[in-house]
Amino acid sequence: MTTASKVFGGAESRGNLLFFDPLKLKLITDERHHLWDPRVHAPVDPHVVASIMLKGVINPILVERDKETDDICVVNGRQRVKAIREANVQLLKAGRPALTIAAVVVKGDMMGSAATMALANEGVLAPTPTDRAMRAKQLMALGYTEAQTAVILCVSPNGLKNYLSLLEGTAELQAAVKSGAVQATLAYGLAKLPPEKQRAKLGKMLEAAPSAASETKRGKAKAQRAAVGDVTMRRRGEIGSKLEELEGKLAEKGGEGLAGEVAALKWVLGQRETLR
Repeated sequence: MTTASKVFGGAESRGNLLFFDPLKLKLITDERHHLWDPRVHAPVDPHVVASIMLKGVINPILVERDKETDDICVVNGRQRVKAIREANVQLLKAGRPALTIAAVVVKGDMMGSAATMALANEGVLAPTPTDRAMRAKQLMALGYTEAQTAVILCVSPNGLKNYLSLLEGTAELQAAVKSGAVQATLAYGLAKLPPEKQRAKLGKMLEAAPSAASETKRGKAKAQRAAVGDVTMRRRGEIGSKLEELEGKLAEKGGEGLAGEVAALKWVLGQRETLR
């Protein structure tokens, strides 16, 4: 059987992908432009950079040609472009070839492009912590090491261990995390307890949740921690202070190794934007 793209797998039609040097793509930073998105200023995630160095950019980005300047502007995929640029810096330093990024060209007027940009970022079903844990288990069963799996999933080694710990929890605990009834950060500690204690503490957490239903997610988690007497979790202010300390060290010479920890704390504080 031929594997030509126009007939592969019974495909109905074929299309074209263009491959760009990421440095030749324009990221819109002008708020007045129809393709501006505030996430263009989001910091580059070192975990994403590491995954790109391993496997490249998997999902093609969307671009359009500016009819006035002839620039190739990014419609969707800003974080991928920024991350592959940084990945190429590191690859070239290591004597390895730079990567290109696949793109699909969007055609139409400004209204159409703006709508495409919005639609590409909405309705995306993000994996739950339990989903990620199952995916990690699958990758490791196929032969990937923990370090490689962490890179593929764009998490730190400690983050991966936390995800995997969920699989040691009871079915009730895993279901509560998957449904969002209990935050994963609270479940990591519970998963280390004997099944009977897990169920007892989980029951208290779920009982505390209705009273915090009108509160924010943070308030709900606080109520659940209080219900089981959990005083081990750091307060948001403490995490913020630690983040400021690490960012100061990162800005100093020789602090590059702290980038991953800084990104992790920003994620905990909700400062990390969804990557697109």
